[in-house]
Amino acid sequence: MAMTRAIDKGEAYGVVIRLMQLRDLLRTGPRDFRAVAEELPGTYDDGEAGKRRFRRDVHNLGALGYAVERTGRPARWLISGGPSFVSDEDVEAMAHVRDAFATGHPQAPAVQRWLQKLSGQLSDGQAKRWRRRPALRVPLRPAIDYTASSSLIEWLETAIDKQQQIAFLYRAPTSATLVPHRRLDPYEIEYTDRHFYLLAFDYDRGTTLTFRVDRIVQDRAERSPELLRSHQQPRHEPKPIHFTYRLPAALADSGVSERFTIHAVHKDEQYVIIEASDPSEFKIVRVLLGYGESALLLDGPPSLVQRMREKVALMSRQYGLLPTGSTQVDEEQRNDI
Repeated sequence: MAMTRAIDKGEAYGVVIRLMQLRDLLRTGPRDFRAVAEELPGTYDDGEAGKRRFRRDVHNLGALGYAVERTGRPARWLISGGPSFVSDEDVEAMAHVRDAFATGHPQAPAVQRWLQKLSGQLSDGQAKRWRRRPALRVPLRPAIDYTASSSLIEWLETAIDKQQQIAFLYRAPTSATLVPHRRLDPYEIEYTDRHFYLLAFDYDRGTTLTFRVDRIVQDRAERSPELLRSHQQPRHEPKPIHFTYRLPAALADSGVSERFTIHAVHKDEQYVIIEASDPSEFKIVRVLLGYGESALLLDGPPSLVQRMREKVALMSRQYGLLPTGSTQVDEEQRNDI
């Protein structure tokens, strides 16, 4: 009578881990044995023993309910379906991610492809939950369609990750011609006020600027954008801009929004006065304008106060409250609107 060898817990755990690794690899696309051995080093020896282990593991995955397909010569294996490995909590999170990345978001196509792959592994009950629309929805819907900028954003992410310097032409709203930026250290990409912005240090201007991504020129003939051979210098941290602004007390009943670094808050029955700082003059102006008539800039550097006045004057002109030419906008301004 044949005796069955007992498997200790450590060995059993190793088998489970190996099967999970093989399952996850074969889910991503067909692989022959050599590719599997290279991508899972130390798991399958390039010999008969390793091939036998691989065939046994493929058989065991089939026994566990995974649909393992074998195609071509040399033989390649692919898992096209199988038991769900997504929890109910995962399904809830997936639904929120699906609704957050709305049409027009540059990452929406990639996110939807990923979710489609995951949703194909759901149980019947989970599939019903997946089709249901969440009560809480927070769509990241940009002000314009940024899908045409998805490759540019990916390119910028690579440059930031590798800490390489870049150059590009820019469609500044205050200039009739394209503005060249010949040497930049790209730092990060922000999503603010439903637009994507690149923060980068400009060596010609000696300061960190904010560029709206869709205004960066994509033209191979003009070599824009261009990845330079040089690498970034140590990050130039902008100095914080200290300023004071006022809001109606009712707007701060639940506390002051942490959009800036808050240093002090003074409150009476009518108003709340906030002493704050932020490194971006652009952000300060945009956030305060977002409060509409409720916010009043009380104090700050002269350049910040002047910029706020220019913006308010331009808005007044738009509504016919000031005659054309009554305010002068700095033509150097500032690449970041």
